[in-house]
Amino acid sequence: MPLRTIDLGCGDAKVAGTIGYDRRPLPGVDVVGDARVLPFLSDSLDAIFCHHVLEHFTRADGAAILRECHRTLRSG
Repeated sequence: MPLRTIDLGCGDAKVAGTIGYDRRPLPGVDVVGDARVLPFLSDSLDAIFCHHVLEHFTRADGAAILRECHRTLRSG
């Protein structure tokens, strides 16, 4: 079974083989949305890439994003 991985805040340079997720519709972005409320089921993702993203948010928003990452990532 292929891994289900997203590149959160990918911009126009998403990691190959991932689902590109960003708040802006750029080339390579597959899903446009708010990182504080990810549209994925709980325990449904194998990995999340999140490079140079959290520093662009307030502390409260960053905490919400990390909660969503924890919720959507599979155990283990």
